Amino acid sequence: MPKTKIKQGDQEIEVWYQYPALVPTEWMALVRKLHPVTAIIVWEVLNGTLSAETISLAHASPDWDRFSAVRIVGGGNPAAAMQVVELARAELDEIFDEILPNYAARRVVH
Repeated sequence: MPKTKIKQGDQEIEVWYQYPALVPTEWMALVRKLHPVTAIIVWEVLNGTLSAETISLAHASPDWDRFSAVRIVGGGNPAAAMQVVELARAELDEIFDEILPNYAARRVVH
């Protein structure tokens, strides 16, 4: 774990920190352009961290009729969240293609 030293007045404090996980720039560009509810859904699908709350929240997404991945999540069973993630992840290219004009279509693999 890396460390650094920070001066605070006359004192020097040693701070240990962890590097954040590397997030693909495509993911960040996409999430910034989506409605916040849809962004949460996409982010959790990309990261494989889909929660029961997000499955319920999907029904409130204004993109329900626009993107099949949102409908897949909204129709999913919270007890089988990982299967829902796998099904929705297969449909994420639809969102990438529409939101990011220069996106080179390929299957999102995590």
